[in-house]
This record gives sequence, structure tokens and C-alpha cells, in this order.
Amino acid sequence: MSSKVLLLGLVLLLASSVIGCAPVVDDGEVKPPVVDDGEVKPPVVDDGEVKPPLPVIVAFGATPTQISAGESATLLWNVRRATTVSIDQGIGNVTESVWYGVDADGQYSVYSGTRSVSPASTTTYTLTLSNAAGTVTKSVVIIVKEPPPENYLAAYFYEDGNIYLGGDKRPIELINNPDATDPTYAELVEFIKADITDTTIYEEWRYVCADFAEDVHNNAEAAGIRAAWVFIDVGAGHALNAFETTDRGLVYIDGTGLNRWDLMTTAKNPPVYSTYSKDRVAYIEIGKEYGLIDIDIAKSLSYSFYEEHQKKWQEYETKLEAYETELEAYETERYEGSLERERIRAWAAELKEKWQELVELREELGNIRDAPGIVQDINIHWGPDKSDTGPVISGVDISRITESRADIKWRTDERAISWVE
Repeated sequence: MSSKVLLLGLVLLLASSVIGCAPVVDDGEVKPPVVDDGEVKPPVVDDGEVKPPLPVIVAFGATPTQISAGESATLLWNVRRATTVSIDQGIGNVTESVWYGVDADGQYSVYSGTRSVSPASTTTYTLTLSNAAGTVTKSVVIIVKEPPPENYLAAYFYEDGNIYLGGDKRPIELINNPDATDPTYAELVEFIKADITDTTIYEEWRYVCADFAEDVHNNAEAAGIRAAWVFIDVGAGHALNAFETTDRGLVYIDGTGLNRWDLMTTAKNPPVYSTYSKDRVAYIEIGKEYGLIDIDIAKSLSYSFYEEHQKKWQEYETKLEAYETELEAYETERYEGSLERERIRAWAAELKEKWQELVELREELGNIRDAPGIVQDINIHWGPDKSDTGPVISGVDISRITESRADIKWRTDERAISWVE
């Protein structure tokens, strides 16, 4: 007899293009065209000297952010322009991080580093950067989970005789609260926004979409909210969650975070999506592309709303392209001095209005990620229940039969505690 292991395909949802076309100052903030005497002004201090830029924390996170007692997590960081880098909780100076690279003009060194930690209890770690301009900090919380109550039901689960695994090759284990109930949509949103799973950094072979969905499921059940772990086929495997709300029906939620290489960018602008939640409502229909919209912006759960949202994105990209073209012409005229200063000022004011319109539209649309593919299949797993009956075996298939062996596949609705060789 043979058993097979199903390892979820690593579906990386990459961020699409972000706004980065306006004049940029070294603190990483995007600025609209600003004209005084016809030149874009750098940051200045009162004595008229150019103010040095602050250090930048491009990324600081952990994988995973939730562990059991005795397990370890990895802190990961990516920083720029720091003369000193340190982490509290007894870690201390980590300035000698691994060098990662420089940006296109070779001026901004980018450093990244990692550190394994094994906190005995839930702990907040704070990264501190300093240089001549000042100090910046960012914190991450690693939760040490308590064992579930004895009346909770835990189980691995199978599909066609295959067990689902996470990035670290361990079986996905759903832990159900027998007293959990279906939430209202507002209660679901409140829970999802408070849950920190989406802040975890996606790491191949350690913490992938299957693990994100597992933690969201188990955290929801612990909070008294009935949850499902969902597997979809979009050409490769992808995992997310589902909740049966009392007022708006079935809701799909995808809390898969970004991977460290998306976060550890050498671009002058920190990516726009870093300021957005990674929690999104998922829009799923067989035969259509897998859709995602930020949970704060998803005003409707219908697939048609997602389709309208995509049309607005196309309109935004068209306006952005036109803005970039006009901005390039503005910069050329301003530097060549072929137009009068008053005309330059008036043009800058027009560009500023268009820039503001783009910013407002971008906020309205939220974050976007490329669709990973067309949904071909959906499997929803609600986890173990209080059934007193034994597991139900179905879909038995026997193949490759010889005198000494046979391959047997089957489907079971519960975790079995014994088997026959």
C-alpha cells in the first residue's frame, strides 16, 4: 500500500505596479511637483543647509509570528542609511548585518539580517536604527500560543488519500472549538483586522499560504468564530479561509503575507503596498480568475464588484500613464527654461491637482496583486466535529496491482488513529 503526501504549490501573489513617478526626496516619500522659484526644493533646516535623511526600515518582520512553547521564529530585517542597528530583548547591536546591495545610483547601502529567537512567552521585539539625522523604530510581536483546551478537537485532514502539508513539511492541523459559532460580517472583519497572521513574512519551505490559512483558522476558532481552511486549484495549489457569516453568507478571506524579497527592495520608494493590510476578501468562481480586494475596500461580496474594481484599476493605470508623460514634459520644460516662470508655476499647480486625484483614486482602490490564475476547483474543510462515529472512507481506488503490491487511494472525512498494512 502506498500513501501520498500533498504539498501545496507555492503561489506567490506579487504586488503590481505602484505609484513612483513624481519627484522623490531621500526620506522615501513621494512628493507632488512643488515650485517656488522654478525648482523642486530639497528638505532644508532653518540655517538653510540640506537636512540629512533619516534611516529607513524597509522591512522588519518574523517567520512565523505564532509559535508553540519551545519552538523558534526568525526575525528578518532590511534597512538603509543606518550607522547603528539594534534589537531589544537582549539581542543588542546587529549593525554588522549581511550586505544586500545598493540602489541604481550606488548611494544607498541596503543591509539585511536574520536572527533566530525562542521566546518563552509572547514577546515584542523592537528594531532601532540611528544615524546623524535621528532614530527610527519598528516592532514585531511573536505570540507563544497556549495549548488548546482539552475539549477542543484537533485533526489533520486528507483529500483523495493525500495529507495537506505546510511549508515546513508538517501536516496542516485544524483545531476546532466545539462552542464556536458563525459570526456576523462585522464581527468577522473585526477579528481579521485584529489578527496578526498577515504580518508574518512568507518563506518558501517554512511558512506558506497553507500555514497562513492554518493559523487564521485556529485563531478564529480560539476566538469563538467557526472557520474553514480552503484549498483552491488555480493551476497550482493555494490556501485561504472561509467563514459562514449570519448576515452575508459565505465569505472567503486571504491573509497570505508578502515574501521577504518583495519587502527587501532597494528602491528609493518603500513600496506603496507596505502601508496596506494584507487581509483581503477573495472572490472565487469556478472558471474565473481568482480575485482579491483589501478588506477595508471590499464593500460587496459579489464577483461583479470585483470585476468593476478591476475596470477602475485599468482606468487608474491609464490616468497614471498620462500623468507620467505630462510630468516628463514638465520636467523637460522646467530644466530647459523655455517657458516663463508663471507658466511653469501654473503647470505645476495643474500637475499637483492631477497627482492628488491619482492619490485619492489609489486610496479608493487599495492594494492590488496579480491574479494567480483561473479557479479550477475549490475544497472547503471545516475541520473535525463532535461526531461519535468512525471516519467515513470513500473514493477507494486500486491501481498498479501485481502479485506483491497494489496502490490504494482513498478519501476520509476524519483523522484516523490506526490503519491496516
